[in-house]
This record gives sequence, C-alpha cells and structure tokens, in this order.
Amino acid sequence: MDDIPEPANGPDQILPASYFKTWEADKPVTLYLKREGPCSTKPISIHTMVKERAINYPNQIALAVKRDGAWKYWTYKEYFDESRIVAKAFIRLGLEIFHGVCIMGFNSPEWMLLNFGVIFAGGLVAGVYTTNSPEACRHLADNCRAQIVVVEDVECLNKFLAVKRFLPQIKAIIQWSGIPGAPGVLSWAELMAIGMAEKDMELEERLSLQAVNQCCTLIYTS
Repeated sequence: MDDIPEPANGPDQILPASYFKTWEADKPVTLYLKREGPCSTKPISIHTMVKERAINYPNQIALAVKRDGAWKYWTYKEYFDESRIVAKAFIRLGLEIFHGVCIMGFNSPEWMLLNFGVIFAGGLVAGVYTTNSPEACRHLADNCRAQIVVVEDVECLNKFLAVKRFLPQIKAIIQWSGIPGAPGVLSWAELMAIGMAEKDMELEERLSLQAVNQCCTLIYTS
C-alpha cells in the first residue's frame, strides 16, 4: 500500500493508525489509499463535505418536509448553519468527544440536523429504533456512553424516562416534536436557543481535533 498523506490540523487530517478496523470508538483506523485509481480520492470529513455543499449550492433545497399541509424547506446553507448550532448546543450541554448521543424518532429534518450536530461536536451518533423497549434503550445508551438523549415525541421519551435512573451519565434530554413531556426536558426551540447563544471558538477547537479515519457513528441492529 502506498504512503498515507501526512496529517494536517483540522477535521480532514488523517491520524496515524496500525489497523484497518478497531473495536474502540476513540481509535483511528488505517485507510486504504493509493496514488492513482479508485482509492486515490482524497478523503474529507463530514463537516467539510456539508460545508462545501453550503458554499457551492447555498440556496439549493437540501431538506423538505410536509407538515400541517404545508412544505417546509432547508437550503444547504441553512442545513450547515443549523447543524453547527446544534453542535454548539451539545457542547454547552456537556457532550464530550467520543461519547454518544442517542437519537430516537422517525426520519425528519431534525434527525439529520442532530446527526451532523453530534458529528461536528465530536460525539458519536447512536440511532435508536422507535420499537426498542426501555431496557433496550438503556443497554444502547450505556454501551455508547451516551451523555445526551434526543427523542421525537412523548412516546419515545417515556421509554428513556423509565430507565433514566440507571443512566446517571445522561446530562440532557431533548424532545424535538411537540411540548416536552416531562420537567427538565428541553424543546427543539430551547436547544437551538442554547446553540445560537454560543460562540464558534469551542466548536472550531473540537473540529481541529477530528480526523477522517475516526469513528463518528455507532449502528446498533438486531
């Protein structure tokens, strides 16, 4: 295999690694790169990918959803900007790098904004089946070292509330649709307000530590 490019400072760097796979979420892996051919494309981070779309196609529609009979749209610029707002909110709420954020709900623009927000902040996305039992939710949250839980509605919320006493590491719970179903649970508007009040400095510091050969998502399946 040809030499891997030297690491650079920022989310597009490649950290030194010895193996093509790892069982530890905070360990980098070797990338199979060549100087020519299909494996020669320079890898970029998720943040850079979304940022490039926002720069090149700022006003093109990236996300759309029909609610109450009307369509709501996000452009690529809004997609990128709001994902960064979510990331800053997660950092403010105490998310540490390589710790999980459980996301439980059906496909929606909020799911996608949360997904990128977790990754930008250096956390690990951990999607949760809406059919999971409370005990399965507990296992997943414990296994990914989740510090934040985000749910779509009260039905999803109740599954985590049923086992919250066993998850002392959880620092915040957010419900993105409807009125939060329990005291202390943040709404989507409150999450965004937290992020908008934060400066970019800590987020940029988190991004500078990231690398394209690190884990950003954990997938749990049956």
